[in-house]
Amino acid sequence: MPHSADVGAVVAVPARQKARNIAGDRIPDVDKTLSELPHGIHLRVSQLQAVLDENDLIDRIVAAHDALLDLRLSELIDVVGLARREQRLEELRLTSDEADERAGDPVYELQRQLALQKVPRAFVCFDISHAQGTDTVASCVWFQNGRPYRAEYRKFKVKTVEGVDDFASMNEVVSRYFTRRLNEERSLPDLVVIDGGKGQLSAAHAALDAVGLGAMPIISLAKREEEIFVLGRSESLRLPRRSPALRMLQQARDEAHRFAITFQRKRRSMRTITSELMRIPGVGESKRRQLLAAFGSLQGVRDATPEAIAALPGFGQKTAERILEKLRSTAPDAPPASPTVVDAVAATTPTDLS
Repeated sequence: MPHSADVGAVVAVPARQKARNIAGDRIPDVDKTLSELPHGIHLRVSQLQAVLDENDLIDRIVAAHDALLDLRLSELIDVVGLARREQRLEELRLTSDEADERAGDPVYELQRQLALQKVPRAFVCFDISHAQGTDTVASCVWFQNGRPYRAEYRKFKVKTVEGVDDFASMNEVVSRYFTRRLNEERSLPDLVVIDGGKGQLSAAHAALDAVGLGAMPIISLAKREEEIFVLGRSESLRLPRRSPALRMLQQARDEAHRFAITFQRKRRSMRTITSELMRIPGVGESKRRQLLAAFGSLQGVRDATPEAIAALPGFGQKTAERILEKLRSTAPDAPPASPTVVDAVAATTPTDLS
């Protein structure tokens, strides 16, 4: 708002003119009155009247100026008030839009449903996978703002657990994951999600507590009834089937399961390929790597021609024929691939697939 002196400067000239007009309309006919007095008295009265007229005129000018100034200031106040009201309305509109956006955002809904102090913008989900007690592996997927963040995906080979023990496997994996993140001073998630029930949840929390993260929010999602188990609550939480928060948790759980299953199947396949090739006389670790790098899989080696195998460094025609004879004698019935495709695969650059 401008200073009063500035406003006064704006209205000074009109104010004086208006004051003169007001004064001229209301001042009586002084000359006529004075002409009827004696000369001496006339002179003194004239002087006195002049002073009074001048003072009265000044007062009228000042009053008119103040009135106009008050009017101008009032107008300015109204303008500022209107601007502030419009700004407040805009803020309320933005706040309403943000509230509507949050209402449909699964991370905000999850925060409300779980009564979390912090919005779980970043959370991880763990899953255990095995094949009849062998090749036990685990996965950890990271979700950022409700979406998969694959740069932070991790997979694990369970090292300390024999046989089938999902609880012990979960404890080991969670402990290894967070121990490494703490040692590397990497960011931590806002929430931990476990694929499983109360047993997996307790095992995972024990691992967190052991590394000093016992206060970290952690839940588990049981697949059969889609129940959410929260540490410290005796009853499970069931969200509506169409809940965005539940769908986000299901997506994370399914993604962790997919990632773990893919890793577990790859390990099992590699073990089968290794055992098959290593049983062939004359094929050691080095040649096994070459065969897998050139043909991609055990079936790819079976479908190769003797000439394609013999073309690899260190392989001859007899070795190639011996490898194919051994593999094809144990192969399930399957049509061989065309030689042109096999030759194209054989020409690729070798890669370490161990």
